[in-house]
Amino acid sequence: MKYQKPYIIQYVGFQTGLDEDTFLQSWSPFASSIKSAGIEKIDIYTVQKKEVLTYISRNVWPAEAFLKNFPTGVPGAARTQDVVVLQFGGYWLREEEIDRPDDMLLLFQRTPFALEEKEDISRSRVTESVPFQQMLVLSDPKQEYSSTNKQFAFYCSHLKSL
Repeated sequence: MKYQKPYIIQYVGFQTGLDEDTFLQSWSPFASSIKSAGIEKIDIYTVQKKEVLTYISRNVWPAEAFLKNFPTGVPGAARTQDVVVLQFGGYWLREEEIDRPDDMLLLFQRTPFALEEKEDISRSRVTESVPFQQMLVLSDPKQEYSSTNKQFAFYCSHLKSL
C-alpha cells in the first residue's frame, strides 16, 4: 500500500463516570502497552459537553505501524466495567500537524464537507472501513458550527500527554 501521508492520527473516545485522576490511572497501563506497537504520541483531552464522550485520545502513529496493527483502519471495540470505548478510526496526518493543540473542535462527518476557513484542517479517512469519511479540526474551537452534515462535534481541552 502506498501511504498518502507519513503519519496517521487516530481518535478514540471514552464515556465514563470516572474522575480525571482515576481515568488517567486506569488508562496509563494500556497507553504504555500500545507504545510498544509503535505509537509516537498519546494526548488525552477532556470533552466539554459530556453527553456522548467524557474524554478523547489523540494518537499519532507512523503510517506503517498503524496499518500493521490496524489494517482496516479501525481497532476492535472495547469496553471495561467503567469505560465504554468509541473508535473513530485513523485519518491521514501531515507531518507539520503532529503537535497537539491545547484546545480543539473536532467534527466527524460521514460525507465530506468543503471548508470555508483556510486555518481549518480537513483529514480524510485511511480506509473505507473508517466510519467517517472526513474529520475536521476547526481553527477556533469556540466558534459555532452549523452543518446538517456533521455526525459528532466535540469541544476538547488538553488534559495530559502519556
